[in-house]
Amino acid sequence: YAGQMESYGMEKHHDVFAYTAEKSDLQAKVDRLERTIPLVEKRYNFHVDTVDIKGHLQKEKEDIHQILQESLPKEWEDFKPITKEEIDNIFNQLKFFAVEDLIAIARTDEGRPIGFALSLPDYNELLIDFKGKLGPVQLLKFFFKRNKIKRVRMFVLFVVPDYHQKGVSAAIYYKVFKNAVKLGYEKLEGSTIWDYNQPMMNDIEKFGARKNIVYRIFKKKIK
Repeated sequence: YAGQMESYGMEKHHDVFAYTAEKSDLQAKVDRLERTIPLVEKRYNFHVDTVDIKGHLQKEKEDIHQILQESLPKEWEDFKPITKEEIDNIFNQLKFFAVEDLIAIARTDEGRPIGFALSLPDYNELLIDFKGKLGPVQLLKFFFKRNKIKRVRMFVLFVVPDYHQKGVSAAIYYKVFKNAVKLGYEKLEGSTIWDYNQPMMNDIEKFGARKNIVYRIFKKKIK
């Protein structure tokens, strides 16, 4: 496909990457982090919680909005600041699918939100068998089989700038991984990461994941 796009006069805009890791790939790394994460959290005065959608949804949404406002780099040309209304819409859509133990928020011990990661079970494992249909039969299968999903996908992870290089990303990865294993998941995926987000790539590679898919976005000037 890349050759066909280029022959049509299109050129690379950006590459976007997906990372993957088996539970067994990460276990040794996680075992080491079990000793170091508490020390890092104590040194930099923060901790990582999972969200409480049922009990404190409004507080969680406000903290996530604050993190995103502080974290999104202005030079990211393809992103714009997210509004509170958009966060409300996202959570309204996620309520049915979210697993609280897979959504993490880092806060300082004084309560300031400094990092956020959204992970979900990879529902594609079920949807691929539905062949585009979503009727009563498919919904029943979804309800009965959703707990058999074996892969977790982390969609976004943001840390406020003044807490970069202080172990917040590693602490979030650690929290989500431990919870995912406890819930029976066996494979983790991190996607999608744009090619200009080198800090994020560094963090996920240090944690032990490997790059396995490259999505190329093409562009063409229209005269």
